[in-house]
Amino acid sequence: MDVLELLSSLVSFETVNDPARGIRPSKDCPAFIRDTLASWGGIESELIERDGYYAVYGEIGEGKPKLLFMAHFDVVPVNREEWETDPFKLTVKGDRAYGRGGAPTIRATLLP
Repeated sequence: MDVLELLSSLVSFETVNDPARGIRPSKDCPAFIRDTLASWGGIESELIERDGYYAVYGEIGEGKPKLLFMAHFDVVPVNREEWETDPFKLTVKGDRAYGRGGAPTIRATLLP
């Protein structure tokens, strides 16, 4: 799977999180992430659920130093009128790709 295929798949999940309206992302996107990691040479990970929210947890290697990568895949509600394209379908124009969740927040932390 190339990068654009992966990005297209990730953008296609409606991961809207709107607690005020009782809308939570399903476990479909994190399950896809878990399965994709497994397909990349058997990177084992697991789904973790808490209060109806899901995360993916996995480890590669052992020993120190340890590096933690954390990212989120949920998005705020969509106002489709503000979009020129379908926010949940990756659209490539020139050298740019557009879609919801296309620029995830990722944090890396060195653990003791």
